[in-house]
Amino acid sequence: MGDRPRPGWYTWLPLALVVVSLLALAVLPGVVARRTERLRREVAERVTPARRDMHAFALAFAREVLSFRAWMLTSDPSFEQDFRRSAAEADRSLAAGTRTLSGTDLAATTAELRSTVEGWRRLARAVAEEASPRAAYAARLADQNQRVEAALDLSARLDRRLGDWEESADATMRAEARRQGLLTVALVIVALAATAAVGALGLQTRRLARRLRYRAQEERALRDVARALSAAISVTEVAERVVRAAVETTRGFAAYVEELRGSDVEVVAVAGSGVPPLGTCAPFPGSLTEAILTSGEAAVVSEIGALGPSMAPYVPGRGEGGTGLVVPLLSGSDVLGTLVILRSLAQEPFGPDEVRHAQALGDLVSSALRRVRQLEQTERERKEKTALLESTAQGMWGVDRRGLGTFVNSAACHILGYAPEELLGVSVHARVHHSRPDGSPYPESECPMTRVMRSRERVMISGEPLWLKDGTSFLADYSAAPIVVGEEVTGAVVAFTDATERHRADQAIRESEAQFRALAENASAAVLVMEQDDTIIFANPATHRVFGYGPDELMGTSLTRLMPPDLRSHHRAGVRRFLATGERRLRWEGVELVGQRKDGTVVPLEITMGTYVRDGVPYFVGIAQDITARKEAERERIELLGRERTAREGAEAAVRTRDEVLAIVSHDLRNPLNTIALAVGALQSGDVPPEEVPRTVLVVRRAVDRMNRLIADLLDVARVEGGQKLAIQTERTDVRTVVGETCDALRSEAARKLQRLDCRVADDLPEVEADRLRLIQALSNLVGNALKFTGEGGRVTVDARREGEGILVAVTDTGPGIAPENLPQVFNPYWQARQTARLGAGLGLAIAKGIVEAHGGRIWATSTPGLGSTFSFTIPLAGAVPAAPAARDLAARS
Repeated sequence: MGDRPRPGWYTWLPLALVVVSLLALAVLPGVVARRTERLRREVAERVTPARRDMHAFALAFAREVLSFRAWMLTSDPSFEQDFRRSAAEADRSLAAGTRTLSGTDLAATTAELRSTVEGWRRLARAVAEEASPRAAYAARLADQNQRVEAALDLSARLDRRLGDWEESADATMRAEARRQGLLTVALVIVALAATAAVGALGLQTRRLARRLRYRAQEERALRDVARALSAAISVTEVAERVVRAAVETTRGFAAYVEELRGSDVEVVAVAGSGVPPLGTCAPFPGSLTEAILTSGEAAVVSEIGALGPSMAPYVPGRGEGGTGLVVPLLSGSDVLGTLVILRSLAQEPFGPDEVRHAQALGDLVSSALRRVRQLEQTERERKEKTALLESTAQGMWGVDRRGLGTFVNSAACHILGYAPEELLGVSVHARVHHSRPDGSPYPESECPMTRVMRSRERVMISGEPLWLKDGTSFLADYSAAPIVVGEEVTGAVVAFTDATERHRADQAIRESEAQFRALAENASAAVLVMEQDDTIIFANPATHRVFGYGPDELMGTSLTRLMPPDLRSHHRAGVRRFLATGERRLRWEGVELVGQRKDGTVVPLEITMGTYVRDGVPYFVGIAQDITARKEAERERIELLGRERTAREGAEAAVRTRDEVLAIVSHDLRNPLNTIALAVGALQSGDVPPEEVPRTVLVVRRAVDRMNRLIADLLDVARVEGGQKLAIQTERTDVRTVVGETCDALRSEAARKLQRLDCRVADDLPEVEADRLRLIQALSNLVGNALKFTGEGGRVTVDARREGEGILVAVTDTGPGIAPENLPQVFNPYWQARQTARLGAGLGLAIAKGIVEAHGGRIWATSTPGLGSTFSFTIPLAGAVPAAPAARDLAARS
C-alpha cells in the first residue's frame, strides 16, 4: 500500500472542482432562486401593485379633473356625478398605493401627493360653492391648473421612482442570471440541468421585465393622453390624439375612430397604415360598432374580416388574418362611436392587459369627446345667434342684471352711431335711453327695458325716443324680454327699429281720421266686419264693453243680434236696398242709434258704416261707439252751465252789493267827518259861544264814537270772513242785565218811531260765562235791526229764558218778514234784501253771528213773510260744554 500513489493536487483539484461544481450546481440554483424570488416577490408585492394603484389613481384623477371642468363649463349634473365618482376611485387607488409603499422611502412622496390632491379638491369645492361657479372657475383657472399639474408631476415622479425600483430589480435579476450563466458554463459538464433551469428562470425574468416596461409605457401614455385631451377643443383633435396613443401603447400596426352619425358610422381619425381611409362611411347596422355598442364592453375580434361587411372591405390586405380590439365610446346613454385597434397576423393577439388599457383609454376619450361636442355645440349656437343678430335689420342689444351691455349687433351700432366697444360693458340705458322726449331724466328703475328683469314678462313699446351718439333722438318701436336660464333671470334683450317715419305717417293718419284715432287710442268703440248677408266675421274686444258679447260669441252670427227687435227688419231692408241699388236713406257717418246689449238693455250708440271690396266680394265695416258717457256728459254740461250761470249771477250781485256797501260805508264815515270838520271849524273861528263849547265838543266826541263803531264792525266782519273767532273776555254775566241795558239803550229809538219795545226775562235765569259787552253788542244789533225794518206802530219783543244747558234769547218783530229763499243769506256780510232800502252797511247780523259762535252758541232766523221775523241765539251756561261746530250746524239746519 505504501507503493500506491497518492492522489496529488492535480487529482484533488479536478475532484474538488467536480465536488465544488456539484456543490455549486446543487447550491447555486437555490441561492440564485432565493435571491430572484425575493426580488420577484418585492416587485410583485410592492412595485407592481403600487404601479397599478398609481396608474388607477392617475386615470381616476384625470377623469376627476376633466369631469370637474366639464361640470363648471356646462353645469350638467351628470358631470358632477362623474366628478364625485372619479374622486372616490382616485381616493381608493391612492390609499391602496400608500399602504403598499408604507415603510419605504417613497412614503413621503405619496403623502405629498395626497396633500396636493386634497389642496386641489379644497379649491374645487370652494369654486363649486360660489354663487356663480362658472365665473369663479374662470377666475381661479390658473391656480387650479397649477395644482393639477403639481399632482400629475408628483404622480409622474412617483411612477419614475417605481420604475427605477422596478428597473433596479430587473437589473439585479439580470445580473444574477448572467452570473448564474457564467457559472453554469463553467459547470456545464456537471450542471447541465441546473444551467437549463437557470436559463429558463432568466427567460421568465426577462418576460416579466418586458411586461413591466410595457405597462409603464402604457401608464405614461395614458397620463400623456389625459393631459393632451384636457386641452383638445374639437372632436377631430381628440380622435387624432387618441389613435396615435393607441398605436404607440398597444403596439398595433394601425388604429382608427368611428363616429356615429345618424344611421352611419364615419372614420374621423386614423393612425398607421392598412386602415379605412379618412372619411369612410358605412351603415351602422352592418359595422362591428353595432355589436360592441350593444354590449358596452371592449372586445377582441379574432379575425379582422369580422369587423362587419360594411367596414371590412375598407381594411387593406395587411390586416388579413390579424386581430382587432374594438372599444366602445359611450357617454352615459349617449353613443359616440368606437375606437378600433388592429394587429397583424405576425403580432401576438391582444391580451387582457391591452384590453383593460384600451378600455381606460376609451373612457378618457368618451369624456373628452362629450366635452368638446358640448363646446362645439355651444360655439355653433353662438355663431348661429351671431349670424341671426347680424342678418336682421333690427337693432338688438343685450344687458346683464346690472344693465351693462353684453352684446350688440351691427344694425344697432349703425342706427345709434356707436362702435360696439362703446356699448359693451357700460350702461346701455345711460347711453341711449337716458331722457324723456321733453329732455327730463328717465330713471333706469322706470325703464321698461329694465323692468322686464323683475316682471319676467315681455313688453312691446311704441314711439319712445332713443338717443344717438350725436345727442339727437329718434322715435323707436322696441320690444324687451328677460333672459331666463333655468329659474334665474340673467339679463334682458332689446330689439328696436327706427319708427320715426312710420310714427309721422301714423300721426298724419290720426290727424285726418279722428274717429279712427279715438278707436285706436281709447279702444272704446266696437268694430265689426260683416259679409253681405249680415254675418259677423270679425269683432274686436271692445264689443264686450259696448254690447256685453265677447268676440267669439258674435262670430258667425247676424248683426241684427245687436239691435232692438223693432229695428231689425228696417236694417235688413236697408242692406238689401243698398246691395241692389247703392242707395243710402240714412247717412252712414256719425248717426246716433240704439243697440241692444247681451242682458237686453238698450245702449245709445254713434254708428259709422263703411264698405270695402275684397276679391270682388263686398263687405261691411261698422264702428259702434257707446255714447252713454257722452250723453251723461251733455246732461252734466247743461247742469254745469246752469250752475255757472247761477254762480255768475251771484258774483255779479255780490259785486253790486259790495259797491252799494262801499257807498254806504263811505257815506257813514263822511257824515261824522263832516260833523267833526264843522265843529272844529266853528271852534277855531270863535263863532261858538263859551257856554256852547262843551256841547260842541260832545258832538265831536259822538261823531268819533260812530266812526270807531263802524271801523270796529268792519274789522269784526273781516275776522269772521277770514275764519277767525271774535276775541272775547268772559266773566260771570247776568243775562237779565244784558237784556235790560240793551232795551234801555234802544227805547228812545223805538219811541221815536212810535214802536213798542217789550223785554221779557225769566226770573230763574242763571249766570253765564260770557263777554258782557260783546253780548250787549250782539243783542243791540238784533234789536236795532228789528226796529230798523219794522214800521211805525210796530212791536219788537225781546224774550230770554232757559232752554236745556243754555240761555235762549229771541228777538221777534212785526215787520215785513223775510222770503224763504233769502233766509240762508241773512247772516252774510253786506247782504240785504233787494226789496228793502239800503238802511245800513249790512254788518250787524254778521257780527252778531260771530259773537254768538265765539261764545260756543248758535244763531238762526225764522220768518213768515207779511207777519214778521224772529232772530234767536243761545249761550251755554257757565260750566256747560259747548256743542261741536258740526252738531251746532246740524241743529241750526233743523
